[in-house]
Amino acid sequence: MKKIILLALTITMSFNVNAQVREVNSLNEAKTIATQENKCIMIVFSGSDWCVPCMRLEKEILSQPEFINSEAKKLVLLRADFPTRNKNINLISKSQQAINAKLFQTYNPKGIFPLVVLLDSNGKVLAETSYKSMSSGDYASYIDHLISSK
Repeated sequence: MKKIILLALTITMSFNVNAQVREVNSLNEAKTIATQENKCIMIVFSGSDWCVPCMRLEKEILSQPEFINSEAKKLVLLRADFPTRNKNINLISKSQQAINAKLFQTYNPKGIFPLVVLLDSNGKVLAETSYKSMSSGDYASYIDHLISSK
């Protein structure tokens, strides 16, 4: 009996480790993958070193196995981070900063942080949302609802 339980736990843990939401660096790459894999695109605008709700979104939802396992087959993730501390700004290449700035102009002209923008594979906005104080599983269901209602 112990061997069966251990085997079941090992299999479950291996699925959790292998499931990942595909993350890319540019909208063109996201569109290509979303088209090929029949997925939607999720752009996350954040200020990783100054925006408390952004940090909570990452820690409590986006990095949680429950969210990752639910959304791995549905979403391509594109992060647009806008840190303010020099040590963190320098971690983002100049080319990525330019990509993020263009995304910001196109999809976040009001400057809302955090902002989650859901797109179809052509780059058309399906929905926008922000951090919500809920479990990562509930947030995944909420994202699914936003996508399916369009």
